[in-house]
Amino acid sequence: MNVRLFSRLILVLVPVLLLASCAGADRPSSDTTGRPVTVVTVPDATETAPVTQPPATAAPETAEPVTEPSATEPPVTLPPVTEPPVTEPPVTEPPVTEPPAPIPATIPLEGYDYTKPVPQSEPKAAAYFDDAVLIGDSRTEALRWRGNFDLEKTQIISFVGMNVNTFYTEKYFNKSTQTAEELLRSFDGKFSKVYISLGLNELGWPSASGFAASLGKIVDTVRSCNPEALIYLEAIIPMSRAEEENVSWHSLAKVTDFNAAVRKMAAEKKVFYVDCDTAFALDGGYLPADYAPDGIHLNADCLLQWKDYLLSHTVTP
Repeated sequence: MNVRLFSRLILVLVPVLLLASCAGADRPSSDTTGRPVTVVTVPDATETAPVTQPPATAAPETAEPVTEPSATEPPVTLPPVTEPPVTEPPVTEPPVTEPPAPIPATIPLEGYDYTKPVPQSEPKAAAYFDDAVLIGDSRTEALRWRGNFDLEKTQIISFVGMNVNTFYTEKYFNKSTQTAEELLRSFDGKFSKVYISLGLNELGWPSASGFAASLGKIVDTVRSCNPEALIYLEAIIPMSRAEEENVSWHSLAKVTDFNAAVRKMAAEKKVFYVDCDTAFALDGGYLPADYAPDGIHLNADCLLQWKDYLLSHTVTP
């Protein structure tokens, strides 16, 4: 074999041998000639090829991104809710509706001493009350229901619990449509004398002067209805000893103070003060227990005695 032909044969066989060697790389091979065969190992692709992550793609923005609250944001603290302190209203005398401006008496008796109680006089007949108006609380109300008093023609303006303020505010008369003041005005001045007996229900007030001032406004109201009417202010009749023990403000001391204030106001306004309390203050200044079943309201005999006292203590203009 010539050299040129051998060289070509070598060029052909070498690639073939290389291809055969690569094809059997995964399993051992043995040469039939007994010579050791070199195993060619192809490295795993995962060991040699670099791992390349695909580029991160930003998520598309949503229309309303969800924002987590910041953990460091301080919590909102609401101020504590506190109730306003409850303040008890002070104990004061109830407000009084302003009456008309004071009207002076048109018939002050010449030489009469208004600082003193009405003196005893010749007793008048029961008809003396025919053109009179009696204003008062439950004690006066008792006169309304005593048929033997001959008071059928007398105008009685009274109800249980009346005081100098409810005279203007309580709609008690004519089926609860009129106050005492409105009823008085409805008489159109057709009366010649007015008796006012109030104060029992006001004994719990803090001052006697406050009561007297409010009573004085009723005097002004009466005069605005009839300036020529005789106005009698009756003293508060005391209560029994037992009543004073049961009700702290129903005390003889309070009655004494209130009557003194009324007497002073009567002198200032030139009206007549009737000390009818003296006819019943027979138990050391108290009302005898047998004069009133409940210690306050006079029995039938004492009611007649009260009426007779008024009829025997009058003035003539």
